[in-house]
Amino acid sequence: MINELAIAWVIGLSSSAHCIAMCGGIASSITSNLSGYSHRKAMMYLLIFHIGKAICYTLIGLIAGTMFSFTQMISGPTIAIARLLSALLLIAIACYVLGWFNMLSIIEKRMLWLWRIVQPRASKLLHQANPLSFLLLGLCWGLLPCGVVYSTALWAAGLGYGPHTAWLMFAFGLGVMPSLLAITMPQWVLAKRLQSVTFKRLMGVILLCFGLWALVMPVNMLLKQTDGEHHMHHDHGGQCH
Repeated sequence: MINELAIAWVIGLSSSAHCIAMCGGIASSITSNLSGYSHRKAMMYLLIFHIGKAICYTLIGLIAGTMFSFTQMISGPTIAIARLLSALLLIAIACYVLGWFNMLSIIEKRMLWLWRIVQPRASKLLHQANPLSFLLLGLCWGLLPCGVVYSTALWAAGLGYGPHTAWLMFAFGLGVMPSLLAITMPQWVLAKRLQSVTFKRLMGVILLCFGLWALVMPVNMLLKQTDGEHHMHHDHGGQCH
């Protein structure tokens, strides 16, 4: 569980450049709206916003994990297949971070319908400077059609049931947080470093290693199952003769 939480956090951190590109505008708008507040109060509101996003990711994880568990009960896919799909998704995320191909854009297009419903409500909350509105704004913004978010939820769902997936998505949300908080720092020093090619390559390679390592267990499980079935067929064949 601890290893998986660390991987989820690294996925969030590794998506910094993507998050800054997608959410940088909203983060800058929020900062601009809070310009009349003290630095301490402005930071408190920003933290509430990001906590709202993390809660949204957690709920997405809970829903994805619960649905996947329910699907397993009905159709009965093996644990090995679920883990194999999770490992392949993790490799896909790593390839996206490394800039090799963007398969995640398919997920983003599929989730646009949800954002069209949420976006008008989120825009209204943007101009209401109070803790509750900032929390709700974070919850809304967590539904932005981001391929990294939804592919991470699918990866996490393949590793366990609802609450387990929820914790993994919460760790992902904590990983995303530094990049967006960095936008509000003077001269975007940390934000620029998080967007650097070196940082992206490092995070991409780490995720790729995690993905390849995660492939080992399900592949071994499937090979053992296949080998066991082969021996069973062989034994039955011998009995028939």
